[in-house]
Amino acid sequence: MIEDELRATFARHEDLVPAGEPLLPAIHSGAARRRSRRRWAGAAAGLAVVLLAAVPAMALRDTTAAPVPGAAAPAAEARQLNYLILGTDQAQRPDTIMILSVSPARDRAALVSIPRDLVTDRTPAGTASEVSRLTGLTFDGAFIARFEGLSGVVDAVGGLDLCLEHAIRSLHTGRTYPPGCRHYTGAETVDLARQRYDVPRGDFGRIDNGQQVFKALFAKVGKAGPVQADAALRAAGASLSADLRGRSTAEVFAELARLDPATMVTATAPVEVEPVHGRTRATPETARFFEALRAGTMQAWVIANPPKTVNPVK
Repeated sequence: MIEDELRATFARHEDLVPAGEPLLPAIHSGAARRRSRRRWAGAAAGLAVVLLAAVPAMALRDTTAAPVPGAAAPAAEARQLNYLILGTDQAQRPDTIMILSVSPARDRAALVSIPRDLVTDRTPAGTASEVSRLTGLTFDGAFIARFEGLSGVVDAVGGLDLCLEHAIRSLHTGRTYPPGCRHYTGAETVDLARQRYDVPRGDFGRIDNGQQVFKALFAKVGKAGPVQADAALRAAGASLSADLRGRSTAEVFAELARLDPATMVTATAPVEVEPVHGRTRATPETARFFEALRAGTMQAWVIANPPKTVNPVK
């Protein structure tokens, strides 16, 4: 079957996806350091501070730890999987932050974005640690993709069909992308995904376009034959690295093979935007958003909270 052939292709070319920075160990060690700091601060500041400081540390516990005595250990297939996806610029600073959250049945997924200004540490490992703290998630894998490598991957799968509500003029190439749906080459896809200054809703519009590119690429790779999948992996080369907690890309592909990109829920963490400097800040609504992500109820959250955040920054 095509699925088995694709899985074999990923296994055959495992060495084409180099190991990334040890992002996941950095997340867990960062959480451990935070727990240590909070214990000392709490002892000095009183019981109330101890309780408040302990909440984020508890939320960041490793889900692979020993189960609570008397509780049944969940089966490996019975829990939600969470993957961190970072898109970096030429200086290796995360410019795009996404989380792919997969249902326990592996048949549904949510793709959520986090505005980059919510993160202060712009190194891949630092970003991963901050995102874990913000969301309360323990990640099952992390991927780092450099923008310059995306063009070749898109071309390797035959380009992407993307749709725009408004015309977008590229600050980098001067090209104007018209409203409506059309076919995009790799170079056009990368150029479009980078734009935020002539985009409705500014950086939030850029995030929307990035999510559309991810879903379209995910769908193309899923439908590709082994030859195209092989070409896509070779095109990615060193521009894609991964930390999969000891698993192979073939194993991860098998976990994601049942997902239908058409039913994938997309959302962006709601934030408050300062009117003058344009900085973004987390709000109580941000916390509720991440609660829904952890609970696997993102679709219900999106229905109850239609997008309304407007970015005044150009």
